[in-house]
Amino acid sequence: MRAVDFYRDAFAAVEVAERFTGPAGQLIHTELRIGDSVVMLTEESDNGTTAKSPESLGAVTAIMATYWTDVDAAWRRAVTAGAEVIFALEDQFHGERAGRLRDPFGQQWTLSQRIEVWPPRCGPGLHGGRA
Repeated sequence: MRAVDFYRDAFAAVEVAERFTGPAGQLIHTELRIGDSVVMLTEESDNGTTAKSPESLGAVTAIMATYWTDVDAAWRRAVTAGAEVIFALEDQFHGERAGRLRDPFGQQWTLSQRIEVWPPRCGPGLHGGRA
């Protein structure tokens, strides 16, 4: 499956589960470890599956947020593999270096790295804290 190859090249994904395919060779299920997370994949098919791609839906239904110890290297690897830049990788006001990509299958990914740790806020109205 092209997506498994792309995620391997772009995000150093490792297939961690047995791959199940249908009679026509379509991917029914596999699991990829990306960093410390597992992503489950299936191909869209005409057999009544409820899995639909962003391209078929004409919309994004989720954005995968990933954290990296070297986000610049991860970013370069993903762009070189064919990801499209949506928001450039930049230092953000909230203490992260982050950007957003679209993979060749329409899925969106935010790649981030914490670059500054802020102390917790306890004031009224800030994340439900109390004065």
